[in-house]
Amino acid sequence: MKLRTRPLTLLSGSLFALGLAACTGEPPAVGYGPGKAEVEANEKEKAAAAVVEQAAQAKGRPAQAGGQAQAGGQAGQAGSQPAAPLPEQPSPDIKYDAPFDGTPVATSIVDGITVDDFVVGEGPEATKGASVVIHYTGYLTDGTIFDTSIKRGRPFPFDLGAGRVIKGWDKGVVGMRAGGKRRLVIPAALGYGARAAGKIPPNSTLIFTLEMVSMSPPPPPPQPLTVFAGAPLSTDKRDNGLIVSDYKIGTGAEATSDMEVKVHYQGTLEDGTEFDSSHARAKPITFVLGRGRVIKGWDQGIAGMKVGGLRKLVIPAELAYGERARGKIPANAQLTFLVELMESKPAPAPPVRPQMKPPGQPGAHGVPAGAVKRTTEGTAAAKGTAAAKGAAAAKGAAAAKDAAAAKGAAAAATKGAAAGGGQTGAQPAKAQAL
Repeated sequence: MKLRTRPLTLLSGSLFALGLAACTGEPPAVGYGPGKAEVEANEKEKAAAAVVEQAAQAKGRPAQAGGQAQAGGQAGQAGSQPAAPLPEQPSPDIKYDAPFDGTPVATSIVDGITVDDFVVGEGPEATKGASVVIHYTGYLTDGTIFDTSIKRGRPFPFDLGAGRVIKGWDKGVVGMRAGGKRRLVIPAALGYGARAAGKIPPNSTLIFTLEMVSMSPPPPPPQPLTVFAGAPLSTDKRDNGLIVSDYKIGTGAEATSDMEVKVHYQGTLEDGTEFDSSHARAKPITFVLGRGRVIKGWDQGIAGMKVGGLRKLVIPAELAYGERARGKIPANAQLTFLVELMESKPAPAPPVRPQMKPPGQPGAHGVPAGAVKRTTEGTAAAKGTAAAKGAAAAKGAAAAKDAAAAKGAAAAATKGAAAGGGQTGAQPAKAQAL
């Protein structure tokens, strides 16, 4: 999952309707669904497939099986035979690491997912909205390992039920406890469906062995905005124009630079017009404080809050959008935010990258293959362009070889020597979409 690092002041749209997109690389709406980005990615895949097919037809050969460039991997040779489909059920010969090679202590079926628990773990169960950290290994039904976090040495964090992973994970991880070890057998409909993804063929049943490294329960619901109706406990008017008023001092962890925080908020203009609110979405936003991923007024005004705290920020235009209008926010607008700090914890460590893989390929940059649902926009289009370039290059190479061969044959005939290396009709190079 690639993290966008542009500050919020460079983005378009209303200020915090796109806060989640700026801070976590995800769209502001809860989950994914057929949103704009996904629709665009699908259109680009179709365009890439058309380019590959046209290139193949130009050579007088059939297009790649399925007429589609595979996401996250190299396109196969044009005209190659499609691979035999994998069995729907896992092979009994799959070699799992301990304890997954033993007998589960409990087995259940959840929405078509086979859930085998080998270690129950301790503490509260993971529920929707919890922040979980998972080590995993992913298998195909023939035993092929298509990705694992174990070798990278970095488990994968995500918010359970937020739609940022495949449905099989959002459903199958529920109920795990910290230290728990579970195996999931996920039907294709709850994985990638008819899509191919790197080493994962279309319509593949996926098997994951999981270890829950840690679990943080979901934050409580936000307090009603009416708590800001009274007088503040204190007000701090700073030299840069920022006004910070505390209505409640929290008792939890403090928000400091480089901490990952979750906040609920309401944003209004000077005339009281609401331009955005996380309350309406029933979902706080998450970002790392002090790294310029939100407007300056937020980085400065939220610092020092403690979890459970309530704070009002009056932010001058210079610390917000300045002279630029954004959605409902006019140019040179002073903004007011009512903020509740829901969570503050150390930010995740940067991903370990032992080897480079094409962006968007499952397993690249610490992203679990078969688990993350989102694909990098433009990947399919780039593959289609590469395929077209490869086809053109192959055609040119073939023509050059033919010309050289003809020239060599003519020279050999003139000298009366045996024709060697001058055979015409050299085969063109194989075009691949990289």
